[in-house]
Amino acid sequence: MRRQFILFTFIIFIAAACVKPKEPVTSDEGRILILMYHRLVSGNATNLYERSVKDFESDLKYLVANRIEVISFDDIEKIAASGKMPSENSVVITFDDGDHSWYTLALPLLLQYKMRATFFIIPDKIGHDSFLEWKDVELMSRYMYPGGERTFIFGSHSFSHQFLLQRKEGFSTDAEYNSF
Repeated sequence: MRRQFILFTFIIFIAAACVKPKEPVTSDEGRILILMYHRLVSGNATNLYERSVKDFESDLKYLVANRIEVISFDDIEKIAASGKMPSENSVVITFDDGDHSWYTLALPLLLQYKMRATFFIIPDKIGHDSFLEWKDVELMSRYMYPGGERTFIFGSHSFSHQFLLQRKEGFSTDAEYNSF
């Protein structure tokens, strides 16, 4: 009986070794990712809302090297209407709030790497503190690629914007803050 069990086990192991492993499942569809930035800084980033200009440029180089298409929200609308995802991966580059670094640090790199981007501004903040000036928004909104395609699109983030993380200190518990 023991001999039969060993022989049976041996046959099972041999049979298992001869079975071709399953191929990984692949998709004919790409993915669309949204990359969101807030502020670029010349040195090291000091919080989660900052990205160093060096790392931002690395992000752009990665997109180019991996032939990841930079698309717009209008393109996403067209993709949704068609009902068919692109076969390759794509990204939408976005910026939130209206920091002046968009003009001084992001703009030159976006133009150098021929990238499109969507900027969501807070109109109430334009011209204050470290935010863009209206003349910067106007200039950036005029850039076009050959054929008349707008390079940069501007949208409204919200009219005004509270920085909620800073307000958290005013609440005694996380539950109270989350309820706010």
